[in-house]
Amino acid sequence: LVDSKNSISVGTIGGSVSLASLSNIQVAGNIVLNSSSTTLGGAFGNISSSDNKTFSDVKIHVDMDINATSLNFGGFTGHFDSNAYNKTVYFKNIMTAGDINIYATNTLRASGIIGYCSGEPLDIFQHCQSSMNINIDATGATSYIGGILAHGTTWDGVEFYNCGFSGNISEIASSTTVYSAIFPPK
Repeated sequence: LVDSKNSISVGTIGGSVSLASLSNIQVAGNIVLNSSSTTLGGAFGNISSSDNKTFSDVKIHVDMDINATSLNFGGFTGHFDSNAYNKTVYFKNIMTAGDINIYATNTLRASGIIGYCSGEPLDIFQHCQSSMNINIDATGATSYIGGILAHGTTWDGVEFYNCGFSGNISEIASSTTVYSAIFPPK
């Protein structure tokens, strides 16, 4: 159980990290969270990057109950922040599963792999799959919901190859919702 009135980053492996790469890892866990503003991921809450990166062969199974004012949630990471202009970031063979229950009242970004992606790199998703069941009560919130990626500052540098979402997303009463399924809106 994580209970905080402050802004926090939470993941089963780490909160906010700067990684060179990550490969061949399996994660299983259960998180219950109450917070005002949260970045939450199955593995990491927030990942910062400023170089070429590869995240590969990651399997995650998490069950979560989340109560937050504002939330970035992803089965792998809630927020991927890259200042890697003219660099390439690869997400390869990332598999996520689990049951996620979310209650949010302000801004919500929720997805099976990455909730929110910011920065200017070329992000390439290859063979990423999510079978997460995401249940959302976002009364009065602005929501961005996706199977693989929910929201990004730019979509021009995002590419998907052989990715899929076979989970379920159910939502109650958002004031504004942008659905992206597997692919983000253009």
